[in-house]
Amino acid sequence: MAATRLVAPNEGWFADPAFHLATRGIFGTTILATTGTWLEGVDRHTYWILPLYPLALAPLFRSFGFSLYTMRALSVFWDLIALSAFYFLMLSQAGRRIALLATLLLAVDFHFLVGGGTGRMDMMCAALGYSALAAYMMLRERSLRAAILASSTLAVAGCLTHPCGILAVCGLVFLAFRFDRERLNWSSLALAMAPCAVGLAAYGAYALQDWPSYLRQLTGNVSGVAGEATGSTRFDGLAHPLIALHRELLDRYMSAFNGDSWRNPYRTQLLILSLYWGAAIVALIDRRIRSQKAARLLVPLAGIYFVIMWLLEGLKLRVYMVHTLPLFAGLGALWIWNWTEGRRFVRASVIAAILGIQLLGIGFGVWINQYHNEHLPVAAYMKEHGHPGSLIMASGQFAFDFGYDGRLIDDVRLGYFTGKKPEFFVRDVWYGEWLDLAKTRDPEVYKHVNTTLAAAYREVFRNPGFVIYQLR
Repeated sequence: MAATRLVAPNEGWFADPAFHLATRGIFGTTILATTGTWLEGVDRHTYWILPLYPLALAPLFRSFGFSLYTMRALSVFWDLIALSAFYFLMLSQAGRRIALLATLLLAVDFHFLVGGGTGRMDMMCAALGYSALAAYMMLRERSLRAAILASSTLAVAGCLTHPCGILAVCGLVFLAFRFDRERLNWSSLALAMAPCAVGLAAYGAYALQDWPSYLRQLTGNVSGVAGEATGSTRFDGLAHPLIALHRELLDRYMSAFNGDSWRNPYRTQLLILSLYWGAAIVALIDRRIRSQKAARLLVPLAGIYFVIMWLLEGLKLRVYMVHTLPLFAGLGALWIWNWTEGRRFVRASVIAAILGIQLLGIGFGVWINQYHNEHLPVAAYMKEHGHPGSLIMASGQFAFDFGYDGRLIDDVRLGYFTGKKPEFFVRDVWYGEWLDLAKTRDPEVYKHVNTTLAAAYREVFRNPGFVIYQLR
């Protein structure tokens, strides 16, 4: 998947500060056109994302060179850490075989593998979060103090990687009160807060280097660049919880597991979603399963994670499913194990069918190979037909082809604020969604882009994912 999946625009964005830290010693993001936007100042200080992911990526770029595969290798590493942590979390409350089955279901989950094959911070955050939960459960009986310190440190690291790290923090609070309420005291709280104080002090020192820019970028990212293309903000769910619940179920899950037609083999993923949701329902209504230790761990954690994502993540991005899928996989394993008890052939058949469905989806994704069949031909065309050093405006995904030397600018507004006219303007799905919303949100920008393209550019290349316009 890391070798064939289409590059996301934000992979180029998130690689940017890591590249500059590794090569120039600055933590700036230079590829984004920020004039007139809430991202002004990001070329000097990257505040709109949390720092730990690019900090972890920078030494890899310095040691192995800047490339898409180097970046995605970090996600593959964190995928393995997440799987290991989830196994130990399950092992703490279930038998070894159920823990292995749950980890197997997660290891072949199509969407979890997407997280492991994409250059984003989500898998790192999930791995740190589940490592925090596993560390607490595995250490608490041997040494509660060690459990608190280790789990808190990992949870804080997750929070400094992505805001979804708060999921593990809430999960840890639940575990502490669920299993050790009588053993907790004020010294336990102080021990838990110590890593938080260290992390906040380091992060605060960086934020104070340019406080106005920090506030502008942080508040701007409440809706974020993704919000500009979706028309949503991250906290829409608090104001409209029923609408948010509908979008949580349909936009995040159903749309992710649903193919575009019944002829698409990927649509069999709906059976996996049925397994996950069915297992959650069965764990709630079946007293025999509900009374088991593993269910008493997974059901509340799944509820906590689901509610937080429902109410506090209004963009409904699919990439955040890496945080909830392990819990659904654990519930699925519990359901399969109990339902097939004493029927080994049925159990083996069910597991084989699930593996077949997942491998079918994975195989289909690898077969269409969007990276080589859609992305690389676009980059090759511009390299072949462009002038040396000519300006390109395209989404950040092309940073891995043209670098960060100023030749490539991610400016969906086509120089509306800067007056620049590139030789090439590349419209992809991301640019298309942003400009569609700009019809009503920024009509002047929308008019400028379409008028400029019609008057000064001609279409020279098209494939299913991209359209290239070249200056006449």
